[in-house]
Amino acid sequence: KGGIVIDQIEYQSGIKTIEIPASRSNQTDHEANEAEKKSYQQLLGKLQWISSQSRPDIRYLVLECSLMANKPKISDIVRINKVVKKMNKRTMKIHFGIPHCDVKDMKILAFSDAALSNLPDKTSSTRGFAIFLSGHGKVAPLSWCSRKLERVAKTIIYAEGIALGKCLDEAINLKQALLQIMNLDSDEISAQKIIPIIGITDSKSLWDNINSTTQASDLKLRREVASIREQLE
Repeated sequence: KGGIVIDQIEYQSGIKTIEIPASRSNQTDHEANEAEKKSYQQLLGKLQWISSQSRPDIRYLVLECSLMANKPKISDIVRINKVVKKMNKRTMKIHFGIPHCDVKDMKILAFSDAALSNLPDKTSSTRGFAIFLSGHGKVAPLSWCSRKLERVAKTIIYAEGIALGKCLDEAINLKQALLQIMNLDSDEISAQKIIPIIGITDSKSLWDNINSTTQASDLKLRREVASIREQLE
C-alpha cells in the first residue's frame, strides 16, 4: 500500500511479432525489404518505450535489436520476435513505493555494470545501471538503463569507470529531484548527509583505483576516476 504502481499491460497486449512468410524464413542472411524494415522499426519503437518505462527485464535485449535498425536482416527479425515472445510470457507492475521512514534514514542505491565488446558488432561495449530509493528495509526503483557505451573501451576497467560515472550522474540528478519534491532546500541543509548516494560496482579493480593514492597509468581511466571521486565528495 502507498506509492505509485505503473504497468503497461494493455499496451503490451498490442505488441505483436512480425510475420515472416515461409518463403523468407530460411533466408536469415538476406536483408529485410522495405516493408519488413518498416515493420522492424515500428516494433522496435514499441519495445524501446515499454522497456524504458515498465519492463527493465528486456532492456538489454532491446538494445541489441536497436543496433540493427538501419539495415535489419531476416535473422534480426527472428531475434526481435524472440524478444516479444519473452516479454509476453509475463506481465509486470513497477511499484514506486515511498519508504515510510524519516528522510534521514533514506538513501539511494546506485548499481552500475559494464560489459566489454559484447554487442553484435563485437567491438561496442555496454553500460547499465539500476537505481533505487531505500529506507526502512524496503526499496523502490527510480531509474534503470542499458546502453551502448558512448566511447570505445579497450579495457573492462575503463568501461566500468564510464558506467559508474554515468550511474552517479543519474543518481545525483534523482537526489536533487527528491529534495525538491520533499521541499528540502539543498542550499540550507547538508545535502550530502540527507539521502546519501551509495555507488555499487562489481569491479574490484575500479574500486582499488578510486581509493588509491597512486594515479592510474591509463590517462582515460585517470580522468574517469577523478570524475568519480569528485562526484563522491
